[in-house]
Amino acid sequence: ISTSERRKISSIIEDSSIY
Repeated sequence: ISTSERRKISSIIEDSSIY
């Protein structure tokens, strides 16, 4: 998995407040 993908996923998680 690419770092950009991880950052994108992390951004989505934070935006969704699912973490």
